[in-house]
Amino acid sequence: MTKEQFKAKKQARIDRLKTRAANAKQLSTDLFDQSSKMADCIPFGQPILVGHHSERGDRNFRAKITRKMDQACKAQDKAEYYEQKAASAENNRSISSDDPEAIQKLETKISQLESNQSFMKKVNNAHAKYIKNQDESVLSEFDEKWQLKIKNYVPPYSWEKHPFPPYALQNNNQNISACKKRLESLKQSQVTESSEKYFGDIKLIENADLNRIQIIFPGKPDQNTRTHLKNHGFRWAPSEMAWQRQLNNSGRYAAELVINQISKNS
Repeated sequence: MTKEQFKAKKQARIDRLKTRAANAKQLSTDLFDQSSKMADCIPFGQPILVGHHSERGDRNFRAKITRKMDQACKAQDKAEYYEQKAASAENNRSISSDDPEAIQKLETKISQLESNQSFMKKVNNAHAKYIKNQDESVLSEFDEKWQLKIKNYVPPYSWEKHPFPPYALQNNNQNISACKKRLESLKQSQVTESSEKYFGDIKLIENADLNRIQIIFPGKPDQNTRTHLKNHGFRWAPSEMAWQRQLNNSGRYAAELVINQISKNS
């Protein structure tokens, strides 16, 4: 997947979410209007005439008004849900495995995290030396802002002796380890050329351009097979006429499980 394809894919998802939000909002408005017009047909303060021939019809009519109001509220909730999803998608800064620059971005992130770790250790070490003998020369490598912070630091708790508490260093170190593991996994699963394999009538494709592992059947698979595919993370992609999921080691393993299960059932 190229950089342009990745950006287009991300924007297409944002656009779909915004469209769903707009449709749900319009539906909510329409339902509210319909329920209001129906309610206007009932004279203000008019009770249900118990025992009158109109009682049953009146109760049904009022129930319809209530249902439309409930439907309008649900549509409004759905609109807000899709608006939030669209906003999250637009502001998302996480590194997607689909991103053709994922490896480069992860390497940059790791470098930044390691730099932060080194800086936090330097600050804590300088603070430990400063409080020991009040020697300001140990602060010379920091700018004025950090010199003041180190000199004026007062521990809020006994376990936070220095400006950066132990948990800050531990959390940052865990982030470094997690990013390195993910980087290694991405490098191992990176595919530069597409490939195809056949298992009877079933085609298995490692699509390097789309970063997808795809399973193509000669026809529509039965319900059990579709359920099995979904349970292993595969989704139907009409544009590709294939069941697919992200191309990585987990995807390869899932494809192997699905094909083995289909072979047992056939």
